Amino acid sequence: MIKNLKISTLVYLLIPTFIFLLTWVTPTWGIMSCLVISYASWKCIQAIHQSESRILNPLFSRLSFVSCIALALILNLLVGIGEFRTQTLDFMSNNLKIRDLVTNPWPLYYPAFKVYMCYYLGYYLPIASVGKLTGLAYCRYIALVWSTLGTSLLFLWLSTFLSKSRIVAILTLLFFSNAWCFYKIIYWLDFQPYINPPFHLILHKYWLMRPPFWDGFAWAPQHILPACLGACFVLETTFSKKVHLHTLLLMLLATIYWSPLASIGLFPFVLYFFLREWKNTFASNSLLTSIGIILGFVPLLLYFVSTEGVNSGNTLFIWEAGVSTWFWCYLFYIGFNVLLWHFLLSRFQHPFKHLLLIASVLLTLLPLYQIGEANDLNVRSAVPALMIFIIIIAFILTNYQQEKSVYYCVILLLLAVNSLPTWSQIYRSSLPSKPKTSIERADWKNLHDTFSFQAVMYKDSSATLEYSLQQGSIFEQHFLKK
Repeated sequence: MIKNLKISTLVYLLIPTFIFLLTWVTPTWGIMSCLVISYASWKCIQAIHQSESRILNPLFSRLSFVSCIALALILNLLVGIGEFRTQTLDFMSNNLKIRDLVTNPWPLYYPAFKVYMCYYLGYYLPIASVGKLTGLAYCRYIALVWSTLGTSLLFLWLSTFLSKSRIVAILTLLFFSNAWCFYKIIYWLDFQPYINPPFHLILHKYWLMRPPFWDGFAWAPQHILPACLGACFVLETTFSKKVHLHTLLLMLLATIYWSPLASIGLFPFVLYFFLREWKNTFASNSLLTSIGIILGFVPLLLYFVSTEGVNSGNTLFIWEAGVSTWFWCYLFYIGFNVLLWHFLLSRFQHPFKHLLLIASVLLTLLPLYQIGEANDLNVRSAVPALMIFIIIIAFILTNYQQEKSVYYCVILLLLAVNSLPTWSQIYRSSLPSKPKTSIERADWKNLHDTFSFQAVMYKDSSATLEYSLQQGSIFEQHFLKK
């Protein structure tokens, strides 16, 4: 079960990278990179087959397997994937991306803006690849299948981390939220003017936001899926007698085309295992293999460093937000969203002590710097660390339920109260509704492509820089397929 999950997840995460290398990169570099990554993947799969893996006790039943897939399908339908009900505003842009990919040659070029697209398209590219064969009308179903497949892998992973009441891990993920109840109390008492309930602190243009899983998935499955699947790899490594460093590295690099922000969030955990196994890391054969794997991803890495997004001017430190009380806002944010949970989870014995510390440090540091209009760095890069919190909470709920200690009751109470916004979202998601746009009919107010939509929605032409490839960059000159 564990071996099959590892291999299936690696393949799922790597598919978009292979498509990118074969369609956006010159044949010489693209084929060479694919061969290197294929060889590395084959060696990693061999290592997975030859290694000892956890034996699930009790064994995973067919009913559990089907239940995970059914829950994954229901989640995707409720958040609007498949276009059977309304979607979040971000899907107006997502639908345009998929339509642009299906109806135009690759790599994507926008004549009106005189620029090639440079963006993380890992979630969209497999959908568009099949859509080019079937036509736009079927893309909604392809998107549903692709997203449900990834969510099913995630739910199956979650179920393996508990030996009893396995559904608790999935439910904890779905209902884990931020400290919105504390936000409300402080807001009602008028102690903190920068609170914007239920999930935000906004310091002028600096955002401190930590949405619940349900909300994050509804807005950005392209970030959530690789971040959560990568975190499952990290969690599984905790149980391994022998750490497969190259498999971890391959997983990390495979997430980049999905979401560089998710990769940033996964990096500290992968680094931890590389440093813990430093003798293996710096052994000549192991080091050369690691370098070889990284070289296979060079075209992709050059693609991202060639983005015009570095010139978009939407980055700053929290103390540059122009708010004199920024420190107290920051302390309030990390106190209730990070430090409180770290304290509670540290009261119990579990196999994830080191991961908990890394997660807490990462969640404490991320809010200090903003990248993106709504601080995507903090919102998306935090997901792997939050996954560590979620699994530890589920582990405690199922293994310490007989003790009913004060700390256990506080965890249960916080989880129950903080889950209320998610219950509200589930109720709203169950009501009949229709999406504002679709992949087949993605136009909105005479905006016919991704670039024009971004420029108008963000009321700033610089918003398109995040999607643009630098003219004259190394990637455009030597790697881009034209």
